[in-house]
Amino acid sequence: MPASSKVARPWKDRLVPDLSQSELQDLIDEADFGAMSLDTNVFHKLNYNLESKLLREMSQFPNHGIRHLVTDVVAGEVRAHMIDSQDQAKVELRAALRRFVIARGLQKTERDRIGSEIGLDKDVEEAVFERWLEFAGATDLEVLGGTPADGDALVRMYFSRTPPFEARADKKHEFPDAIALLTLEAAGEDMGKYVLAVSNDGGWKLFASTSKWVVIIDDPKAAVGLLHTADAIAGERALALLADEDAGMRDDVDAAIGDFLDDYYPEIEAESYMDFNADFEGASLVDVEPVDPSSASVLASDTETVTLAFDIHLIVEMRARFIFQVEDAVDGEAVSFGAREVTKSQAMVLPVTLVALRTQDGSTGAVSVNIEQGRPQTVNFGFVEPKL
Repeated sequence: MPASSKVARPWKDRLVPDLSQSELQDLIDEADFGAMSLDTNVFHKLNYNLESKLLREMSQFPNHGIRHLVTDVVAGEVRAHMIDSQDQAKVELRAALRRFVIARGLQKTERDRIGSEIGLDKDVEEAVFERWLEFAGATDLEVLGGTPADGDALVRMYFSRTPPFEARADKKHEFPDAIALLTLEAAGEDMGKYVLAVSNDGGWKLFASTSKWVVIIDDPKAAVGLLHTADAIAGERALALLADEDAGMRDDVDAAIGDFLDDYYPEIEAESYMDFNADFEGASLVDVEPVDPSSASVLASDTETVTLAFDIHLIVEMRARFIFQVEDAVDGEAVSFGAREVTKSQAMVLPVTLVALRTQDGSTGAVSVNIEQGRPQTVNFGFVEPKL
């Protein structure tokens, strides 16, 4: 049983989203957590980028005696999403490369050479599995295999609409969640310690409210931050410098935002009474909201630096050029009907990791700033029409 079983845990009578930071910290400090585990939606939010700094910081849990686990269900879902995404990108890239070669008047051998250099012919499943194995090795990840031994419990949960099963027609799609949660529950019981599961899924949270061994937290940054409460003062000092417009820290973050926006290329949506082609022209920063210190977490630390993770909220002006066209009634060819540039202000949230010195010693800048590449965004420019 957990070392803290002798202490009253009133939070187990509440929905886990109400669990306080201090109660979570108690479980960490008393070594009551035997493992932590990520749900698929954490990987999804990070666009299945296994090289993400945030995902790589999961390696810290084994260093604190807490196993880093995923169920085979989650591992399978993550790899399946990665394969689907790469298959689609591969088709689009082949088509774009073919058009480029024709437009430039190049030989087919040039297309084949370029494709070979970027690994276009490599088997997608093999490439994904290699990345997964590398990620697992780098973060000391263990995959829990098999399905829960108690199949009767799974069936009872399904028909009684016990979380994560919900009262809807397609609840059969929640079987993977139920299998994953029962697997984590069994792992916790086997260890005699709690499992810290990271998920923003409502079904997972409701399951944890009645679970004996699974505790849910919805933010991976906050989960890692539980390991670094002693570094909070150094983190607060870095955030204070970030709030100071005259400090180098602010300039470094603004430069990282600028670099991110320079490479930003969203999908474009719009409506019009005419056919059109749209090209994204760029994005310009309009405003940056101050960082909420309570939303920041310490991801890592050493004798010289502290690594913070937080979200930055922006207002960005998006620009796109719309080229309108109509079909010629005689020959059916598309005839240009003018073009115009359209702007749209849009809110953005960027996940940032910032490395700062523990003691500034006259320096107010960051050691490094990294902005995570999240899910691709879509910008809707609304109704557009040519200038008449």
